[in-house]
Amino acid sequence: MNVATPIVVALALAATVSGGLPPVTAHGTIRQLVRQRDTAAKVALTEVLRTPHTFGLGSLSDLRGEITIADGSAWLSYPPAAAGDAPKVVVSSDTPERAGFLVTAPVDPSRWREVKTSTPISSDNLESVLVKLVTETGLGGGDLPFRIDGHFATLTFAITDGRKLPPGPTSEDALKKANYVQTEADVNATLIGFLAAKPDERFTHAGTRVHVHAVVEGRRRMTGHAQAFKATAGVRLWLPAGSQ
Repeated sequence: MNVATPIVVALALAATVSGGLPPVTAHGTIRQLVRQRDTAAKVALTEVLRTPHTFGLGSLSDLRGEITIADGSAWLSYPPAAAGDAPKVVVSSDTPERAGFLVTAPVDPSRWREVKTSTPISSDNLESVLVKLVTETGLGGGDLPFRIDGHFATLTFAITDGRKLPPGPTSEDALKKANYVQTEADVNATLIGFLAAKPDERFTHAGTRVHVHAVVEGRRRMTGHAQAFKATAGVRLWLPAGSQ
């Protein structure tokens, strides 16, 4: 790896920030979902997908499953209908589904900039890696979408399943226990996520500034909340640059 590359990329990113970064929009909040158990529909996905090159993540209304939006295509995952079944995955650019919580940002392909990092990326260090990078590139201070493409030694998906929640007020712990969880090894995937300016539970869970979903294409097609992961060497990390 050329050690000068991160500096070059940082300068290129910082030079374009003045044009404005992609707007990040939240429909509902994690705070509402957890503290008030507000899982009602907030927005129709058809409305969100009208904006070209949208990226996003969230949950279906009534906690019926997960939403990942990759460049204008909605990837929807539903927990198994019965014990022993596999999750159902639907990919659509024109779905009638509605989100109970969703965060989105439109990012034109020309506005993604690859940022080099020598640090192996995992779910344990992703937030600190991103915070360091956005500071170095002059992107700090706002909410940002990001993308990571590559090979993962392990990748654990979580799909929310509101049917498993007991009645009454909920909690982060109760939501985690209600998830359908699936771990894959040696898999190529794209992570789509958002870094919040501060950990205020608008679109991230308590105590973190990062929320990440994953998409796996091909025969092993999967999507859902990226609960845990460990990337191998050579993954590509992308941040948005301002318009030129």
